[in-house]
Amino acid sequence: MQLLGEPSVERDGTPLVLPGPQHRLLVSLALAREPVGRDRLAARFWPDVPDRVARANLRTSVWALRRVLDDEVVATRTTLGLRPGRVETDLGRVRGLIGAGDARGAAAACGTAALLEGWTQEWAERARAEHRTDLIGLLDAAAASAERDGDPADAVRWSRRRCALTPLDEPAHRDLLRRLVAAGDRAGALVAGREFTGRLRDELGVVPDAATRAVLDGLHGLRTAGPVAFGAPFVGRAVELRLLGAAWTAARRGCGRVVVVTGEAGIGRTRLVAEMAARAAGCGGGAAVGTASDVGGESPLALWQELARALAAEVPVPPARALWPADLGRFCPDLILVWGRSDAPAPVAAPELERLRVRDAVVHLVEWAAHDRPLLLVAEDVQRADRASLALLAHVGRRLTDLPVLLVLTRVDRPARPEVDAVLADLHGRGVTVDELVVGALPDHAVARMVRATASLDDHGVARAVRAAEGNPMLAAESARALAAGPADGLVTVSLRARVRSATACLDGPSHDLVEILAVAGRPLATCEIAALDLPEGTLHQVLDTGLLARTATGLGYRHRLLAEAARSTLDDPCHARERLVAAIGRAARRGRVVR
Repeated sequence: MQLLGEPSVERDGTPLVLPGPQHRLLVSLALAREPVGRDRLAARFWPDVPDRVARANLRTSVWALRRVLDDEVVATRTTLGLRPGRVETDLGRVRGLIGAGDARGAAAACGTAALLEGWTQEWAERARAEHRTDLIGLLDAAAASAERDGDPADAVRWSRRRCALTPLDEPAHRDLLRRLVAAGDRAGALVAGREFTGRLRDELGVVPDAATRAVLDGLHGLRTAGPVAFGAPFVGRAVELRLLGAAWTAARRGCGRVVVVTGEAGIGRTRLVAEMAARAAGCGGGAAVGTASDVGGESPLALWQELARALAAEVPVPPARALWPADLGRFCPDLILVWGRSDAPAPVAAPELERLRVRDAVVHLVEWAAHDRPLLLVAEDVQRADRASLALLAHVGRRLTDLPVLLVLTRVDRPARPEVDAVLADLHGRGVTVDELVVGALPDHAVARMVRATASLDDHGVARAVRAAEGNPMLAAESARALAAGPADGLVTVSLRARVRSATACLDGPSHDLVEILAVAGRPLATCEIAALDLPEGTLHQVLDTGLLARTATGLGYRHRLLAEAARSTLDDPCHARERLVAAIGRAARRGRVVR
């Protein structure tokens, strides 16, 4: 008997067609783990008639069913059941595998069809709901079993099915994201996280909870607040560090200011500001670091929650008469517990007034943190910050001129974030000193030192990694690890592929095609060749915003050869991209404008 999907019956390999009442009775008996009372069956199938009539109808159905399956049906005066060993069901096989401890086999045997598919009776709906609950537990057990057996890909498969059954279940989706990362598919985890966040927003109007946001943050490598220790040496940034040091010296004298550190992904912005934070702490200053995140949906003031927690852990307990600590609880309720306070914020009449209270409380916190020593405040990846956090950055920044505070903002050069530029322009217009520090490529000798500190390579291997990195510290580390691991996949690591997939996941069709064509080209494309692709307006802007590509003197290409190699390794159909490239070059040649 098939119970999963549309119910059906076979006898000795031959389909057995039963009338509706007999078929429903047989299926009901097959679902049960033990004999079922006659009164219960009569009430189930004929609920709208007198008991006497229902029992008579049941006797008729039992008589008709036993004419076909006499050996299989066991009938007593009070119960009905099926003879053990005479009837085999797909659901029974699943139960047997569960009893044998084979959760993965049982989950596979369940397939994807619903129990009693297409049957709408109340008892069938109830049985289907019970089976769904059992299946959720079974899929959890199958994923856990795969993890124990060291099979992360299979664990992902069962987690995906689990999440499909419960599309709004946050713990289940956290498990899925964790297992995708364990399977080496960080890009897939980013996409799954983005889709889940959108589903919560669209269907429930909420953002993920704190635990889910922490997992989403981890996908981007975001850190908790505070200076970070690095194993690699700090090299090649003497000029940049000197400029930051000069800004810190001015801030220590009470002339607060803002420095914006800009550079491509992986160029070492975080390493630079972490070194500055360590030096500031070493000379008696305070330091707090917070990182913006856009992977968990727009959670207002998420950046400032990190910064406020970091500051609260470092500063002395505020005076008991101060009212502003209670207002910090409006956006970060657990914050005031650090200071042993339990006073609730005073009620306000309007949301606008509450926002003003929060902004003023954060300003008071910064002032309190800087009242007895200079303060370095670092906001990383501000291009990802929510609007409320950017507004608060502007509010705090406007009050820096008379404080011993250096506010350092880091951002990638692509994609551009006009709201960040607007904050900087506003601060500059109000007399706040705003400087920009562009972090460029490291010199080869500095990259070589990093490579040697990352992996044990001979001189030839170091030289290869330096050439592949093209001055980018992250690519230097990736290349060194790939060379140390062996030649199987060249210099392209799993994490580098994940970075490419993540950056291109949201591109539309034409933009995705352009990224793939540039990957198979193996060189920058001239402007005339790109024009021959006949791309829609806005495509170039989209692909530049991935951060993988950059304009060249004659056209467009990948920022680094290693990124192009990683992109080529992720292509599903390189032949299609190559055909489009050849066609574009041909069209450009016919127009007589190919750059040779």
